[in-house]
Amino acid sequence: MSKHLITHLRHVGIAMPDIERQLSFYRDIWDLTAVAGDTGVHFLAAEGSPEQYVVRLRKDDLKRQDLIAFGAASVADVDILAGRLIEGGVRLVHEPQPLGTPGGGYGVRFFDGDGRVVEVSAGVAAREHRKIEARESVPVRLSHVVVNSPAPEATVDWYVRHRSTTSPIPTSWTSGARPTR
Repeated sequence: MSKHLITHLRHVGIAMPDIERQLSFYRDIWDLTAVAGDTGVHFLAAEGSPEQYVVRLRKDDLKRQDLIAFGAASVADVDILAGRLIEGGVRLVHEPQPLGTPGGGYGVRFFDGDGRVVEVSAGVAAREHRKIEARESVPVRLSHVVVNSPAPEATVDWYVRHRSTTSPIPTSWTSGARPTR
């Protein structure tokens, strides 16, 4: 088992009514590269990232965050995480299984305390990428994701309670004091 079961942020999935406008934004403004998209779901990669994609877009009548995906160091870590989540009463979307998205891999999906779908995967094939030059204005990777919550304190509490089964909690919070445990 790795020291931390979650190693990095892999990608985010977003749904919205005006898919063409969003595709244009991510391609033309963010300079992401379309790498797949034949089933109504579009996958966009950052040129400096070995991740297969960093943004997944799909058309839906409602704007929503579909998914937050993290990486794990190994298949064993995904299995350990899933076991701990189940023991903690966390509802799974699906148990660990092979993934059918670009790059494949093996992952588990579950709901966080606000009902957001979270995926943790390992064994995803690395994408060929290039070294981004100093001062080159293109994304290297996805470094963070912003989530909204009707009850921010409850969201923080959920992640604190499950921090041994999810990513480490940051030592500082932009929204205020961090709860202690």
